[in-house]
Amino acid sequence: MKKAAYIHTPNSSKLTYCVFTASKDYDDGIVSLDGEELIRPKYYILQPIDDNLIIAKKNDKYGIIDINEQKIIGFKYDGLQLLGDNIFVLDDGDYYIIDRKGKRIGKDTYARRSDFQCDQVVHYVNVDNEVRLIDNAIKDYTNGAKVSTIAQKTHVTPSEALQYTSVLTADEWTIGNMRINISYNFSDGVVTPRTHQVTHNDGWWEWTETVVDSWQWSDATLYNMTIAFDYSNVSGLDADDALEYLRSALLQHGFEEHVGNNVYGKYNKELSLSAETRQENKLFVFITDMIR
Repeated sequence: MKKAAYIHTPNSSKLTYCVFTASKDYDDGIVSLDGEELIRPKYYILQPIDDNLIIAKKNDKYGIIDINEQKIIGFKYDGLQLLGDNIFVLDDGDYYIIDRKGKRIGKDTYARRSDFQCDQVVHYVNVDNEVRLIDNAIKDYTNGAKVSTIAQKTHVTPSEALQYTSVLTADEWTIGNMRINISYNFSDGVVTPRTHQVTHNDGWWEWTETVVDSWQWSDATLYNMTIAFDYSNVSGLDADDALEYLRSALLQHGFEEHVGNNVYGKYNKELSLSAETRQENKLFVFITDMIR
């Protein structure tokens, strides 16, 4: 295998390979978990769909290949995005749907991505996992919760490395092609030191030194949390699109519209959705207690 600038962590435990980026030209290739090069680096983008199918971009066009580098769908699309078991494509300014073999589904053509209405989006795009994660996060979220309570969710222990932060972040994980993490934001620093005093005397001067024995969780309280959905690995989908898809799905799953992109969540919590394309195509969901 050529020297890699970066080996991407597989976004599913079911994958037997991972994508790597060559250090020389920064093209993507595929390597097995044992280090065997399966596809040499010559693609601008490689994004696994499953253990066999891979979204690829070459010469500014998208297509799908298999792990043996056989073309499943030719490189002829300007954008390509998974929609459940099917694929939403951008073809010379028009959007339409094809199956995984490249056969067009239906006769509908959309001039803009936003023309693909929310009932169709929820039908073709599996957003149930994201909605369930948000729903569970709201259920678990308690405004004013202590650091020690939230720390159990993040699997972090108090340490000196946390002394200057007021944020705890849950371990990053993936749903499909999306990377996700949750940040819990507190009113003050999350740790405080356990100390004891040592008195020194050199015969001339006497002074007291504070010695840190260990670190413990502080009494800071939770005031909001952020869920970040990173869509940068989902070909053809940007954060603004993801925002609308997720908002539509939340409304269909029992949430209520509020102001702008805010929706009332269950359990008297508020979700504030915002798309941040400048930060690696991430969609941020801010959760704040609405009871003041």
